[in-house]
Amino acid sequence: MLKSTEIRRQVAQRLRELFPRAKGWEESADARIGPQTVDLLVKFRLGEQEHALVVEVSSLGQPRQIRAAVTRLAEARRELPGALPVAAAVYIGPQSARILKGNNLGFIDLSGNCFLAFGNIPQHQTSMDRKTNAFAGLFVQCHVQRHQPGPFRW
Repeated sequence: MLKSTEIRRQVAQRLRELFPRAKGWEESADARIGPQTVDLLVKFRLGEQEHALVVEVSSLGQPRQIRAAVTRLAEARRELPGALPVAAAVYIGPQSARILKGNNLGFIDLSGNCFLAFGNIPQHQTSMDRKTNAFAGLFVQCHVQRHQPGPFRW
């Protein structure tokens, strides 16, 4: 099993790959946000818009661990309202993904799955096909699907 520090390193690399056009990329491990410490804080610009991702790493993406991450990410959201809270793990299965999406949180795993919602435009990515993303002119290394209302499906 990978250690949290290795997962964090690989997640940061995966995020850089997902946003190759990002400028001013900053990564802070064990960053302080209010009274708590988060595993990773990533800040970058896309065009003129600034983004921040607050990432909580869990070695297991099982629902029990994800529920604990939901609590920590909700606290981070209160302290840094403009940031996108993201859970990260080696693998986040369908049940854990539903928990995260139900709490309006993003996720990314090392198996190629992620869900990141900037503003009102969710990006659901589940395969490693290379496609062009119409959102903000991003070139992402995953197939991007528009979020459809209704139940989450893999």
